[in-house]
Amino acid sequence: MDEEAFHVFPLLDGPESYDPNTLDYVKMEEQGLPGRREWLEVFRASIPTYVKKIHGDASLPEVEREAIADQFVDKFNSALEWLSSHDGARIPDLEPEDQEPRVTCVRLW
Repeated sequence: MDEEAFHVFPLLDGPESYDPNTLDYVKMEEQGLPGRREWLEVFRASIPTYVKKIHGDASLPEVEREAIADQFVDKFNSALEWLSSHDGARIPDLEPEDQEPRVTCVRLW
């Protein structure tokens, strides 16, 4: 990937006014609803799927796939651990200050 490009989801109506942070997951947890912790566990449970995809990615040199998968797992787990202990926080050393944590998690792959 030589250059990062962001594209608006084509079915998104009114992308300029779209706010991806429409749910307050901390407040939801306080009300006994599934919230931030549950979503972090969903992301954590998805790790084996990403590892499998890395191992099957023919665009990566076969001898490097294991190391790439290990690096992904370490970074992704680190980001999830950090998010689980910091409410509404940004992940240090993994992203520019103006980016949201979810962008970092997506970029790790």
